[in-house]
Amino acid sequence: MYERDWQLLAPLSIEGSNLIVEYCELEGRIAIRLGGFAGVVLPLSEFELLIQHISSGRGWSSNGVRWSPPLLHVGARSFTLKDAGKRALVETLTRLPSPSGAQVFQPEVNPWQRKLVRLLHEPLEGLQPALSQLATLAHERLDIQGLSLWLHDPATSSYSLAARVPKLLEPGVLDRRGYLEFLEQCLVLPVHDVQADARATALRSISEAWYFGALLQVPIRPEREVGAILWLERREPQPWNELDQLIALQLAEALRPHVAASLTQAHQPASLEAFKRYLEQAVAQARLQAHPVGLIWFKSPNLTEVQRARVLDVLRRSLRQSDAAIEASPEDFLLLLSTMRTPGGAAKAAERIVARLQIVMGKLPALGVAVFPDQAASAEELWQQANLAASKALERGGGGGLVQVKK
Repeated sequence: MYERDWQLLAPLSIEGSNLIVEYCELEGRIAIRLGGFAGVVLPLSEFELLIQHISSGRGWSSNGVRWSPPLLHVGARSFTLKDAGKRALVETLTRLPSPSGAQVFQPEVNPWQRKLVRLLHEPLEGLQPALSQLATLAHERLDIQGLSLWLHDPATSSYSLAARVPKLLEPGVLDRRGYLEFLEQCLVLPVHDVQADARATALRSISEAWYFGALLQVPIRPEREVGAILWLERREPQPWNELDQLIALQLAEALRPHVAASLTQAHQPASLEAFKRYLEQAVAQARLQAHPVGLIWFKSPNLTEVQRARVLDVLRRSLRQSDAAIEASPEDFLLLLSTMRTPGGAAKAAERIVARLQIVMGKLPALGVAVFPDQAASAEELWQQANLAASKALERGGGGGLVQVKK
């Protein structure tokens, strides 16, 4: 095993400290290294055990790694794991490739994880189809009778039932106060007996109506805040073990991009006029709060209708809830980054997105970027500068070239 064999899996930032997670395949088996060069190496089986114990809150120690909640000791270094750090470590499992050798460690795990990864990259056709696929995967590993997905509505500070398997005709609403406020602070919350658990008092009427006795709940965070809650339901009261909880976390991670897209879509402008109003509001807010706003203009003539739909899908997958994307014309697509830390953020975002666009377009688009207040003093000028930059890039032949007009 040589240093060049290690491949980056995830660079994690945990409470201001960086933890590098890498993997290496050797003779059909995968090893995980925590801490970079001269770090601690774990077999995949032990890394999975570590994740299980982190998700359950129970201590664990092996081969230079010790989990003593809330501290994770890796060699001589220590990390304080809050919920964000725990989630980040859990998510690394879904990114692992399958071993290529004949002697595959735990062969039954990898095909299932590959299905999860495929679901992560499925076209965004709605939450109900995504949850139906997730239910099929869940039934391969868990003894459950139902899955429910609740979306957060900031306007009413409540959660509404967005999708369920099996489907229900009547709508459902959960009040965020009390029990749900506690749930939002957790990585995963198992309720072994809904009728007996005092924390689940507010859920007992739903439990009786939907005929479930045990509930495993996972908050889903598209960004920093909880945007949805995934329920895994069992008919009879019974304990949820550590493996159940780990699988639930992986299922929720596969659902996260679909939740993010749904929440973002709910706030997307429906017309070009609405997009321009949204742009004006973003610039006005940025002027008050003194942060940059970026407008990225993608220009690519002669796209088919199918290609245009895929381009818009790629852009919407790239959005945060505060961003917006729209097809301005058959050859023009706009992406508004309403909040950025630095003026260079728009160009970096464009460069990340363009590789994905090449796959669906079959070619690289022309890119134009303008940033308020560096290249524009108003929303109208921001629009003009981004359009001008994209037109100049197209004149140069497109090819993924990015033009940023200097003021």
